[in-house]
Amino acid sequence: MGTTAATCYHRQMLRARLVLVVAALGAPAAAAPPRPGKIVRVERVVRRFAGDPRFCAVNLTDLSGLCFGARPEVDQRIAIVDAHHVLGTVRVTGAEVVGSCKDRTANLWAVHVEAVGDLATDADSRVTGLLDVPIDRRDSRVLAVDHPPAARSGATDQLVGVDVDGDGQVDLEFVPFACDDRGAPATSGATSQCLDVWAAVDGHALQLVRTDRLPQGCI
Repeated sequence: MGTTAATCYHRQMLRARLVLVVAALGAPAAAAPPRPGKIVRVERVVRRFAGDPRFCAVNLTDLSGLCFGARPEVDQRIAIVDAHHVLGTVRVTGAEVVGSCKDRTANLWAVHVEAVGDLATDADSRVTGLLDVPIDRRDSRVLAVDHPPAARSGATDQLVGVDVDGDGQVDLEFVPFACDDRGAPATSGATSQCLDVWAAVDGHALQLVRTDRLPQGCI
């Protein structure tokens, strides 16, 4: 795919609001086996973020993509996950601001990547790139989400949930929506496209971590 075709492809993805990013949590510690006749209570370890979780839409054919939030650094790793498993890891080799975003809030970056080891070739349609997110490489996967967090009840665009530890629960949720200049949802007269990053920071209820705003005309 040529540079122009790749750029059009990514912009079409954005216009279709296949906007999706991230935060992560570690695995529960193993409990020692109980002694006979003694009740042992096993507490689940509270999971916390270890970085600045971001979503990336990565094209595994030409190894290019788009990342939201802070600028990706060269050598940073992006984990590629779909609805079934972790497809592999890619390394950032370069990043630049997308199009007219150069003169606005820089929250959208075109990235070039290279594979770190082998990448699975059986990806489904829900491929998600997770930047700065520690994951369980055996059990992390994208989950279907049919409603946003309560605080974003009006947002009904494409939603993406991620189970980072394989327990079947949504640990991260990415909510794209039309918004105003302040990042608030806008049902009419929207001037921007926004992306919420929600995560179970305390290991329980999802909390809003960040909202990335793309001004109108940026994509």
